[in-house]
Amino acid sequence: MTTLREHARNATVALHQALQLEAAAFDEERTAAIIEKVLRCASRSRESKSRQQLEEVEATARARLTRLLSSSPAVIYSFKASGDFAPLFVSDNIERVFGYVPADYLKDPAFWRDRVHPDDLVKVEEAISRFFQNGVHAVEYRFRRKDGSYCWVNDEQHLIRSATGKPLEIVGSWSDISDRKAAEEARAAAHARLVELLASSPAVIYSYKATGDFAPTFISDNIRDLFGYETQDYLKDPDFWRRRVHPDDLAEVEAQSLQLFKNGRHTVEYRFLKKDGAYCWVADEQRLIRDRAGQPAEVVGSWSDITQRKAAEAAAGAAHDRLERLLTHSPAVIYSFRATGDYAPTFISRNLKDLLGYEREEYLESPEFWLSRVHPDDSQRILGEYDRLFAEGHLSIEYRFRKKDGTYCWIADELHLLRSAAGDPLEVVGSWNDVTARKDIGEALVAAQDRIGRLLSSAPSVIYSYRATGDFAPTFVSQNIREWLGYEPQEYLENADFWRSCVHPDDLAEVEAQAVRLFKDDWHTVEYRFLKKDGSYRWVNDAQRLIRDEEGQPVEVVGSWSDITERKRAEEAAMVARERIEHLLSSSPAVIYSFKATGDYDPSFISQNVKDLLGYEREEYLNGHDFWQSRIHPDDAPRILKAYSSLFEKGRLGNEYKFRKKDGSYCWVSDELQVIRTAAGDPIEVVGAWSDITRRKQLSDALVAAQERLVHLLSCAPAVIYSFKAKGDFAPTFISENVRDWLGYEPQEYLENPNFWWRCVHPDDRGRVEAQSVELFETGRHTIEYRFLKKDGTYCWVIDEQHLIRNRDGEPVEVVGSWSDVTAPKEAEIAFRRSEQRLSDAIESISEGFSLYDAQDRLVICNGVYGELLYPGLGSPRPGTPYETLIRNAVKQGLVTEAKGCEEQWIAERLARHRNPGEIHVQRRADGSWIQVSERKTTEGGTVAIYANITEIKRAEEELREANRKAALANQLVSEQKRELEVLSTKLSKYLSPQVYSSIFSGKRSVEIASTRKKLTVFFSDIAEFTATTDRLESEELTALLNHYLTEMSRIALEHGATIDKYIGDAIVAFFGDPDTKGTKVDALACVKMAVAMQRQMRALQSEWRDAGLEKPFRLRIGISTGFCTVGNFGSEDRMDYTIIGSPVNLASRLQSHAGPGGVLLSHETYSLVKDAILAEEQPPVRAKGFADLVRNYKVVDQFDGSIDQTRILRQEEPGMRIFLDLQKLDKASAVRTLKSMLSRLGQ
Repeated sequence: MTTLREHARNATVALHQALQLEAAAFDEERTAAIIEKVLRCASRSRESKSRQQLEEVEATARARLTRLLSSSPAVIYSFKASGDFAPLFVSDNIERVFGYVPADYLKDPAFWRDRVHPDDLVKVEEAISRFFQNGVHAVEYRFRRKDGSYCWVNDEQHLIRSATGKPLEIVGSWSDISDRKAAEEARAAAHARLVELLASSPAVIYSYKATGDFAPTFISDNIRDLFGYETQDYLKDPDFWRRRVHPDDLAEVEAQSLQLFKNGRHTVEYRFLKKDGAYCWVADEQRLIRDRAGQPAEVVGSWSDITQRKAAEAAAGAAHDRLERLLTHSPAVIYSFRATGDYAPTFISRNLKDLLGYEREEYLESPEFWLSRVHPDDSQRILGEYDRLFAEGHLSIEYRFRKKDGTYCWIADELHLLRSAAGDPLEVVGSWNDVTARKDIGEALVAAQDRIGRLLSSAPSVIYSYRATGDFAPTFVSQNIREWLGYEPQEYLENADFWRSCVHPDDLAEVEAQAVRLFKDDWHTVEYRFLKKDGSYRWVNDAQRLIRDEEGQPVEVVGSWSDITERKRAEEAAMVARERIEHLLSSSPAVIYSFKATGDYDPSFISQNVKDLLGYEREEYLNGHDFWQSRIHPDDAPRILKAYSSLFEKGRLGNEYKFRKKDGSYCWVSDELQVIRTAAGDPIEVVGAWSDITRRKQLSDALVAAQERLVHLLSCAPAVIYSFKAKGDFAPTFISENVRDWLGYEPQEYLENPNFWWRCVHPDDRGRVEAQSVELFETGRHTIEYRFLKKDGTYCWVIDEQHLIRNRDGEPVEVVGSWSDVTAPKEAEIAFRRSEQRLSDAIESISEGFSLYDAQDRLVICNGVYGELLYPGLGSPRPGTPYETLIRNAVKQGLVTEAKGCEEQWIAERLARHRNPGEIHVQRRADGSWIQVSERKTTEGGTVAIYANITEIKRAEEELREANRKAALANQLVSEQKRELEVLSTKLSKYLSPQVYSSIFSGKRSVEIASTRKKLTVFFSDIAEFTATTDRLESEELTALLNHYLTEMSRIALEHGATIDKYIGDAIVAFFGDPDTKGTKVDALACVKMAVAMQRQMRALQSEWRDAGLEKPFRLRIGISTGFCTVGNFGSEDRMDYTIIGSPVNLASRLQSHAGPGGVLLSHETYSLVKDAILAEEQPPVRAKGFADLVRNYKVVDQFDGSIDQTRILRQEEPGMRIFLDLQKLDKASAVRTLKSMLSRLGQ
């Protein structure tokens, strides 16, 4: 080892040579003494600075360790491994994690044992007993916090031993794993729930590989219930799915499947072949599962049977199309708007354009659409009427409305208010009907009035009127009051109390009480006894109608008194029933009916209102072949039956006759029939309509009121009204203006073309319609449905109702009819029937048992599965059976295991649970099956129950428990093997570099013979004069000294990121750049900094060794080289070594041998990479063994501190010249003088 004095003398010689002074002019001894003094001062300064830096690093490390421990999620603790096992340390975060302060642990040896949950203590202490054998231990248990609550902790402990293997200390960590435990419990519950759901799911869950052969991987057991297949049918057949997709659907389904790999999920619907050979519709929902690298791994999907939904969609689509056609072809524009707030429009039918010329958007997008188009003269009156809409719930008004072309038409506006369940207004729905034609008819009423006057004088009823307000004074009475009742007209007109004095005293109170109906319904009919002039009483039928002005205010009452004395005598016993029937007849529409047109003429249809009109149930008509003929009045039967002979000739028939009602009385009906024929013209069915015309017959003298009512009906009817002559050329005579809106035609197209109707009937319907039209002339009325050609070329369904008008002689005069769009009602009726059937099928298709009991606990409905679960093999119970009877029978037959020996008690408990259902419960049956029962109350007080066979689930639960037990044993074995592997890996880590150990055990590097070429920086160090130093030491001293040296050097190497290749005696071989690298330049700089740090540490060790009595402490030589090396595993399959070979390795070794003790030599490539951060001086080239050329090398002088101001460093290098100025150590003036001196000498 070179001493400071030797360094000073060498420096003095070099200085003398550099200055080229005479020996007499240069004091070599004094110069050497000064240099030695400077070197000693610098050495002490460096050592002091190194110690200070080391202390700062240690303090920083301690502070960082404290921060890490405080913020760690785990509490670190230690205690003695023998003796009293006293606590030694605990991290500060024990207060944050458990609520305790460190002193609670450190001062209480029983701290841990007192806080382990009593149920876990024995298990934990048994596990600890094996701890001293393995040295590593991990256990989970519940630990009591400061607040008294328990949390789950994972306790990992490591045993620290002395060099002799004696246990010294145990270091452990407590980690709060309460959340993980809760998650595990949740996962277990979720798994159990998943098993249950998959078994009872309405969908089949499946999966298959997403790449390669796309092999099936899983299928749920309910594939057997839904499709009839066994799970193995799917799992063992890769082509299972493809062969079961309907051939017509396969190409489209496969084409769409690309979306799955594009979007990650995909849903498609197609037909799927079941085990029994039938196809069902399925909804196939798939989801793509990817691995961590984002590659497709597996596809998970579900098949849901949507056959019923598909049928429902088809029906709903058809219903929707039919509704659209109905609204489009309707004679009325249907619209709606909000009933509150801004009253914004919400809907309008498409025929708005046909009727009024506007587009739908013009209405929907303009809240002012309606009001801006009402005629200015009508708007104030109309707006005043709207209060009645919200008070009464409906409103009917007429006004003029501006069409798109600027003209005005009269419309009848009918509005209905829709309310919520709470009674709040929601929406107003209305219809606009063009009643312009009806208004035009008003002009013809003047002429009709004269004719009505003549009719009234000869009418069989006395027509009268009086004011509807004020004094209710009489205003009119027909002249025939003299013939019928014996009074002069003036007696009525001049006596306001005339009527009241003539009503029988016994009837007066009741008649007056009923009179309020007139002002409520606008019409009223009552029967009572009336005093004639001769003092006798006659029964009269008093029919009254309330006339209102344009503002809707009562103006006048028009009525008629008809003598019904004879009829009353015959019907007195049925008076109460008759009054009820009269009320129904007054408000009912026509009864629609049909019967076969051939064979036995069986009835085929009748509308529900037959009960309201005639008192009969539908079944009485449908099941009675002679229903109609047996109820025609005997006086009318011959005439009507004779007229029927022309029905099949003319295709339609209309007639009027008396018909016996259910109560035995007769009423007048208008019967309109039409024959429906096939395309070949063969009769299929006869469709007809009965309309009660008793009132018209009895009140024929009230023609004015009737005509007003007709005009009102025409204005409100959602139908096109038309008429034509009943004989001769059958020329058209009238058609309502709304033919333009409903069908698109101008009225003149109908009126000027006798062939109009025939041309518009669909060719396929024409023969049938014409064949049935003969009924019109036989019965006086006729109704038929057929397709009608609109102006735009489309067809709509219409119901054509016709009435034959005859003169007094009974001769046909005119036919009046109406075309109404009936597309929606027909399709709605079909859809309703289908819906009822679907509901029944849906209940039967439920895989679980389903039952519904009413509030009296009687069975309403159940499916076959319920019957099979309740009474295996005995069929389903009958509706109406009490629930108690069903369970008593089940107990009696021994079907319920739980009820044996305690039958009555079990029945009582079961009834109580059934009538007050709560949690789901399970029954064990005698055949070994398990039934899960889920019941709940309905809003009507009944009970709905779902019975599910969960035998397989119970069996699966048992298998799962067994599997869990085996898994627990396997986990225990794996844990033991894992602990053994951790101990082994810890031991192996001592023989490998940390980087190599980490890369192997993390899986980054495989253990195989392989190598790569990489640019590395190689480090080679050796102790100078090692043999001379160690010859004086004993082997034990040498071993301890060498191990101390290698430990310190290895620590520095690992701190700088070096990969230690090997120890060769006292030599160390290390390298940078594999298995981890930060770049060639950074790796080279780290290696050089490591070498500088090692030399500094050696100087500290030398002082320590001298103090220990070592005469010649170790001195270190270091060589560093950079270049391409081969790095990897070398050796055999049985024994290999991770090392490097190559020229840079040999060069580092040769440079080390040429370095002086305490020095570091760099190769030229290494120097070029680090020269900006390392101060080095080029040394004379050396001849290195194994290298042909001289090797340039550089001696490390110093390392620039990161805090040095680079602007204070001046350096310049050229071949043969190197200048380095550190202006932090040398003042600027001295540097200038020195450089000037050099320049002066250079000039010489």
